[in-house]
Amino acid sequence: MPEPGTAIAQTGKISPEIILHRENMWISDNQGWKCTLNIALPSKMYIIYFFRNVAMRLNLQTDYALRLLMHLAVNDGALVTITEVAERYGISKNHLMKVAHLLSKEGIIHTVRGRSGGLRLGLPSGDINLGKVVRLMEADLALVECFQEGEDRCAIAPACRLKNVFNQVLDAFLAVLDQYTLEHLVSRNKALRSLLLEGAA
Repeated sequence: MPEPGTAIAQTGKISPEIILHRENMWISDNQGWKCTLNIALPSKMYIIYFFRNVAMRLNLQTDYALRLLMHLAVNDGALVTITEVAERYGISKNHLMKVAHLLSKEGIIHTVRGRSGGLRLGLPSGDINLGKVVRLMEADLALVECFQEGEDRCAIAPACRLKNVFNQVLDAFLAVLDQYTLEHLVSRNKALRSLLLEGAA
């Protein structure tokens, strides 16, 4: 079984967890853990971290941001509209607009206004780090109450060592994401291209 500090990518389509552990992929099929190599990342994923009874799930804003970036990377150089992206994924156009605004402010995507406007990447896909995107979109990465300044009402806080453990968990989670860029998700991914390329069937 993977060590604590392993990030988990769980697709909505399959029941086994697919876990990123450095260059290896760990798969749990509820009958045990198996380690395999060189498994492509799923095109649609939710990053989750489980540590005993604690579950960390990235918010919808982060999910939409990663999906939007993958869509723009597949259609590299072309202007894509919010409506096209929302319809392609079947997600909220209004929520996607807010996500695009945040990414645009950081220069990660570029927006072109006007009737023939749209969105495109503001940086090469290899320069868009997944860890940076997650940190940008997540307003709160606190795993437990004591991570939040001024909110710690736990009776054992002065003596508890668990906070340090969870700090290591969070650092490991983000460290995995920091190893990957948007290019890792889309490069040589023909299946993703067929799903997201505008004009494709």
